[in-house]
Amino acid sequence: MIKKIAQLICLIAIFAVEAQTFDSFEGDRSAYEGGPVQFYKDLNAILMGNHFERCGNDTAEKFLAYIEIKKGRGTILNKTLPDNCAAPLFIKAFDEINKLKKWKKVSGIQANTSIVFYPNDYFENFKENYTTERDSEFPGGMSGLKNQLTSILKKQNFKNTNEIKAILSFKISEKGVLNSLTIEPDNLYEEVKNKLIKSVEQLDKSWLPRLHRGVPIESSYRVPITL
Repeated sequence: MIKKIAQLICLIAIFAVEAQTFDSFEGDRSAYEGGPVQFYKDLNAILMGNHFERCGNDTAEKFLAYIEIKKGRGTILNKTLPDNCAAPLFIKAFDEINKLKKWKKVSGIQANTSIVFYPNDYFENFKENYTTERDSEFPGGMSGLKNQLTSILKKQNFKNTNEIKAILSFKISEKGVLNSLTIEPDNLYEEVKNKLIKSVEQLDKSWLPRLHRGVPIESSYRVPITL
C-alpha cells in the first residue's frame, strides 16, 4: 500500500507541473521580486505614472511577450510584433520595469517565460492582486494536497485492490468549493468507489479559485491514482 501511495504522489506532481506559467510561480520560485502579482502592479504603476497613451477598449487585444531573464535583466525575444497597440505599449513599460532592478540574478529560476499583456486590464480597470492566469490552489499548494490525500487514503484501509487504477475528476467553483466529483472507470468495486469518494470529501474545502484576468472562474482537476 505504501508503494502505491508513492505512485499517487508522483502522478499528482506530474499533473501540477503541466500548468506552470509565469503567473504560476510565486515567492522564491518567481524570477521577479514579489512574484507575478507585484510585477503586474509595478507595470500598472509605470503605465499610470508615465502617462503612456492608452489603447482602446478591446478586451481581446493582447501581446504575448517571450521573455528571457539573464543577469537581473529581462529581454523581450519576439522577432516579429503584432500590428496592434498592445505590443509597443508593453515594450515601453517593460523598459521601465527593467529600471526597477527587480529581476532575480539566481540562475535556473524560470529564465525563459512568456507574459500575456492585455492593455484593457490596466489604468482605471486594474484590480488588486491581478494576474493574467492563476490556477486554483489547495491550501498549502500541491504538496499540501499530496500530503493530505495520502494521509486520508492510508486510513481507508483498502484491501485486495490488486493494483486498481482510478481517476478522480472534480471541479473547483469560482468560490473555491470542490464539487462535481466523478470516479473512473465506472466498473470499480462499489466499496472502493465509496472509499475514494469519502477520501475526497475529507479534503480541506478552502481552495483558492482559479483567476482569469483577475476574475474568479471554475476550474477542473483530474488526479490519477493506483491502489
